[in-house]
Amino acid sequence: MNRTVMYSLIAIVVLSVVMCLIPFIGDFDGDQIITIVIILTVAVSICVVVMIFGLLKTRKTVVELGVSEFKVHGLMVDISIPYNDVKSIELRNEISMGLRTFGADLGRYVGGTFNNKEFGSYKISLQCNIKKLIVVRHLQGTLVFNQNSEEATTMVYESIRKRSKNVANDDQ
Repeated sequence: MNRTVMYSLIAIVVLSVVMCLIPFIGDFDGDQIITIVIILTVAVSICVVVMIFGLLKTRKTVVELGVSEFKVHGLMVDISIPYNDVKSIELRNEISMGLRTFGADLGRYVGGTFNNKEFGSYKISLQCNIKKLIVVRHLQGTLVFNQNSEEATTMVYESIRKRSKNVANDDQ
């Protein structure tokens, strides 16, 4: 979760609690309470809009290849996977996405948690116009992602495959 989303969520919770406590924290008349509630409602609405833009701005998948783990940041996906936790890695041309359980489908970008027959519940962060994708099965589940080009996707796949020691490579 990026900071914009996190701070917006905290602000929404705090403002909502304050809104509920207004009648109990001061000696306000009816008009003052209505004014305060309107101001807080507008503030919550602004936080919701900022949170939505924060979620949508991280559409492209960004992969950080570290020494002991790799991180994938994308649309509604933010995950770190130690190379030692990788059970298998595949470079594919397609998968059956299944049903979205929590995520977003923005046409060109898909991200979040999906469920299908092959993987069960899994994380996905894809640019749909890129045909190649990487499927990583790890100790915590399955991750499917790609990069902004087929060449970049292949390069990231090769890097992760080389750094993962316990991998049964299922190239297809």
